[in-house]
Amino acid sequence: MTMIRKSKFKLVASIALVALMSFSMILPALAAPLYTTGTSSTSPARAAITKVFRMPIISTTPSGQFTFSFSPVGMAAIEDGQLEVQPNTTTGMPSIDPLSLTYTKNDAGASVVVANGVKSLVKEVEIPTNTMINTYWTKGAGIYVYSLVESVGTIDLEGYENEGSSKSNAEYTLEFWVEEDTGGTLYVRYFVARVSNDTAKIDEYYKEGNNGGKKVDATPGGGSGAPLAGFSQLIFTNSYWRSDGGGDPKPEETALEIIKTVNGMGMETDKDFVFTIKATRPSVIPASEPASSYITYIVDADGNRDNKREVGSGEVFSVNLKHNEKLIFVDLHVGAVVEVSEEGDDEYKISYKRTFAGPDLQNNQVDHEDYGFPNSSDLGKHYLEESKNFNKVDFFNTRTDGVTPTGIEVDDIPYIVLIGIAIAGIVAFVVVKSRKRAEEDVI
Repeated sequence: MTMIRKSKFKLVASIALVALMSFSMILPALAAPLYTTGTSSTSPARAAITKVFRMPIISTTPSGQFTFSFSPVGMAAIEDGQLEVQPNTTTGMPSIDPLSLTYTKNDAGASVVVANGVKSLVKEVEIPTNTMINTYWTKGAGIYVYSLVESVGTIDLEGYENEGSSKSNAEYTLEFWVEEDTGGTLYVRYFVARVSNDTAKIDEYYKEGNNGGKKVDATPGGGSGAPLAGFSQLIFTNSYWRSDGGGDPKPEETALEIIKTVNGMGMETDKDFVFTIKATRPSVIPASEPASSYITYIVDADGNRDNKREVGSGEVFSVNLKHNEKLIFVDLHVGAVVEVSEEGDDEYKISYKRTFAGPDLQNNQVDHEDYGFPNSSDLGKHYLEESKNFNKVDFFNTRTDGVTPTGIEVDDIPYIVLIGIAIAGIVAFVVVKSRKRAEEDVI
């Protein structure tokens, strides 16, 4: 019985091992390279280019135009199972006209994707494989290889402080596999797009692309496993950013104001209240851009500006503000993340009201009873909105332990009561002693 069981076990184990080996051989097929497929000259393989235009979450879209250019690499052949571009084969390869995508100011024709403080406007332009037939493929059937880059990226800058943009450095290798259909007409049977091997030319925001000839799905409208759902994965990304406010020449045009108001009985108009502040530039600005810095002033109750200071993006700094004073930023990026808090004071109740957008991206004019934000009832991130003299935080300090009308401090009352009791006790003692002596004198 034992021998039979051992035999059965070995048989089952062998079957499992064979199945595992077979599955491992199938895995490469399951992970087959991505490509698009055509069936005839009237239905060729289709492909499209996707432009991702990124900017801070609360920004007006500027106008711009982006052009993509194709350059012949050569004719390819399959050698030992590998695709190899043959030397000196670019002569006679057809020229593919550049393709362009245009954005208008406040563009309403793009799909908008919002995530992590970034607004992305996404558009597609299709590669015209439907017009690439017999007269186009002058070398006949074969594999035509081209490189694709963004040759021109023009964003219409409008002269704001700290305004800038970044161009996509992505580069792709495209393969047009050309065959004859049943009628003898040449057409694109397969289309393959690969991220170029040069790591410096991989699109920063292509989520799945990597070095080593990674293939991407160029299906118009998006294919399987698309990191940017609903679009071709042949992606080029550009960014745009700008500052709000008027800059140092125009400090009256503020990007952000932090205002102190004190009220309540016994309020102290000359008391300093300590604030801790941090402003961090938007994430769309590439790390390669120079470090950002911002200019601040303290404005007194009479409107005089003083204490000019330059602070860096992400720098935590402190200022003291009295009643009716305010700290102003004269240049701060639209979409910058702002954090402000006030040092607590036992004699004052603190509340604030802000006008710029919080996590729900809605203006928040509601009072918050707290020392600052973000906090548990007003979660971050808080993004600076695009509008001069609009972004404000009003901090209200209400005196809770004020003075009485007689000038006696409320905090002193317990001590005064104790002193009064002591005095009353002494008076009572004197009175009793006086009476006792009077009685003794009578006797």
